[in-house]
Amino acid sequence: DIYDKPAERFVADFIGETNFLTAAISGVGSGKARATLKSGTTIEATVAEGFQPKDNATVVVRPEHAKLTKDKGDLSGTVENIVYFGTDTHIHV
Repeated sequence: DIYDKPAERFVADFIGETNFLTAAISGVGSGKARATLKSGTTIEATVAEGFQPKDNATVVVRPEHAKLTKDKGDLSGTVENIVYFGTDTHIHV
């Protein structure tokens, strides 16, 4: 299960495409955490055991788990580049 739940950043980066977001944990419960990103945005994420409020963390976002929408979402960004790879499209935000 190293793809979906990597034990460390190196493994997450080595196995597949990955986006990393620096965060501070603001609450933990039932395998979930509230994480405040550098931008000030608070998100909910699955968390490994052992994290406590005020711990620093790295949130791992796999591209296939991200969804772009015109509606307001958890994170905001600007599309910088779109690259077509046959049946795949890479969108850089």
